[in-house]
Amino acid sequence: MVEAILLLPFVKQLVALENEVDAMKKDLSSSHFARLAEGKCKLEVSAYFFSAIAGLERVADHLVNVGYSVLNPTGSQSEARQTGEI
Repeated sequence: MVEAILLLPFVKQLVALENEVDAMKKDLSSSHFARLAEGKCKLEVSAYFFSAIAGLERVADHLVNVGYSVLNPTGSQSEARQTGEI
């Protein structure tokens, strides 16, 4: 349990970074739609672009899950929140 307490700041940082990645995904999507509307991008590349940013978001989500697993052996985010670990 002592290790979990020591790791708590790192898990909170992971959550903050994951939220930042979510916001970046929204910004990137909006920017891409603007480029499409202005004719600066071709529609054909949109699938690749959105696949890439979705993949990056998944990586961030997995890292948060690893952090929760280190903090809570079940890896349950809801249990960690209920017990006040995060």
